Amino acid sequence: MNKTWIIAQREFFTRVKKKTFLLTTILLPVLIFGFYALIIYFSVKATDGYKVAIVDNANILGGTLPSQNSEVVFQFVKEDTTTLNRKTEAKQIDGYLIIPSNYNILGNHSLEFRSNKTVGLMTRENIQRKINKVLEEKRFLLQNIPKDKLDSLRSETDINYRGLDGNAETQSKAGLSYAVGFISGFLIYIV
Repeated sequence: MNKTWIIAQREFFTRVKKKTFLLTTILLPVLIFGFYALIIYFSVKATDGYKVAIVDNANILGGTLPSQNSEVVFQFVKEDTTTLNRKTEAKQIDGYLIIPSNYNILGNHSLEFRSNKTVGLMTRENIQRKINKVLEEKRFLLQNIPKDKLDSLRSETDINYRGLDGNAETQSKAGLSYAVGFISGFLIYIV
């Protein structure tokens, strides 16, 4: 029994004195904690106070858009696209939404949102949900609508996201960042 204890003690101390044991015991949990802290920080920080300027040329929204939380803040402006591009580049606003003067509330027109950087999936969903909710309420205010048109009123307006240079942003770009974050978090969890 005494020899077994001596062998076990010797094995334990030879393993503990190795650098790999110390690195995996101390450094790996610190790295995992750091990765999780960064993931949480960036996911919370990304959508706080996202400022969106709305150019309502058709006067459909009436200059007001209710905001229940501070994730996306809307402000109505009467400016041209070059001024809004400068404001976006100067980071006074994060992006702007243009409602053209010929926009038909009953039609299936799409709106255009422009920003300097890629808009995240959650922020896109917040913007689209709020705009569609207000447009749906405006559609329901119309009177004498037959049943077949009532179903068409529930259609959602698509918002096309573009960079300041006018190039279209694909949803796959925002989805790719979301997928990379999700897969990284899952790999950290597995490790």
